[in-house]
Amino acid sequence: MQAKPPRQPQPKRAVQKRSYWRELSRAKWVILGITGVTFAMSWAGLFDHLETAGLDVFNILQSPADPKHVVIVAIDDEDYRSSFHETSPLDSTKLQKLVTDIARGHPKVIGVDIDTSGDDFKALKTLPEWPGIVWARDAIQDEKSRIFKMLPVLGGRDPARNTDSTAMAILPLDSDGVIRRYHREFELGKGQRSDSFPWAVVKTACTGPLPMEGCKEVERESERAEHGFRMNFAGQRFNFSPLSARFVGQVAVTAGWANSSPLREKIVLLGGTFHAARDTRITPVGPMAGVQLMAQAIETEFSGGGVRPLNEFVAAILDLCSGALLVYIGYRFDHHLGKALLLSVGVLVIVPLVSSFLAFSTLARWFNFIPMIVGVLLHELYEHGREYQRLREFHLHEL
Repeated sequence: MQAKPPRQPQPKRAVQKRSYWRELSRAKWVILGITGVTFAMSWAGLFDHLETAGLDVFNILQSPADPKHVVIVAIDDEDYRSSFHETSPLDSTKLQKLVTDIARGHPKVIGVDIDTSGDDFKALKTLPEWPGIVWARDAIQDEKSRIFKMLPVLGGRDPARNTDSTAMAILPLDSDGVIRRYHREFELGKGQRSDSFPWAVVKTACTGPLPMEGCKEVERESERAEHGFRMNFAGQRFNFSPLSARFVGQVAVTAGWANSSPLREKIVLLGGTFHAARDTRITPVGPMAGVQLMAQAIETEFSGGGVRPLNEFVAAILDLCSGALLVYIGYRFDHHLGKALLLSVGVLVIVPLVSSFLAFSTLARWFNFIPMIVGVLLHELYEHGREYQRLREFHLHEL
């Protein structure tokens, strides 16, 4: 009886496992293509609404922090009724006394976010020993040219001291009517520009022989001037508890006010929170008075400038790395599809958050990194299906 010929050895190409680099090479066009498409969609603003929604959710969930640089002195409803007799514009004499009381507390800078356009405010006086004062001024924007025209301040006169200045107290609205950002400068036409109120206050605090602590964190140059700085309510939301004007008036006459006041070496913003001021704005974390938003912008400057804009290089590298990671998971656990899927889901949850923080300094822009993970995951599932079909056909042929 003739012996049965031995079974031929299985071809190496059917059983040999591909290298990781070969697997990565097979997925390279998927990874590069998704990276390019994601960048183009982000550049075109297609992710803006999703990013804004993400930021708003984080804003609401984040606990506020205590401010380090700014103290607010507010004219509230009780002050408006008892001291200013519910009359607008505010009494210039009473305002003079309030600014004097604040100056006696030795702050670093005083920012006055109050309408002083009336003629009565021409009589406001400042003393040489007082800190620098930034007076807020309103403005009207031309709808066609988008250029701002500044309104009068201090009754139409310029500040008397070189250490004082005026700046525009304007905060831009997003398309949904919510305030999320601020500008450092505004265009006035004919090559002229005006500092915004928050930026003027920060510059005043950071100039001179003794700049304020924290000025090293302030970005001196930035490409974000045109698009504005997004206030990071999510990571740097500050819990401002204003001091009432009547409280300042009561304690300013005490012996310890000059040496140990809560205003000493701080940026002090004086503003109105009374209802008749109509200076309440809508933010992602609810209504805020205008002076509180100015304080938020100033603290944002001292915290590094708020939410970072798109860092194209970092975002692209992180996108490529997340794609390579998913390919490695598929390669490493090619015979354990359930484990590979479980790890991939973990990547889907964790990696976008980490990448968002590294690229934008906030967790809220996670959506920019979702297309890569989903796309590569679908590619890996497709390749697993093809490999399973190839092995099945090989075993059937063997039999």
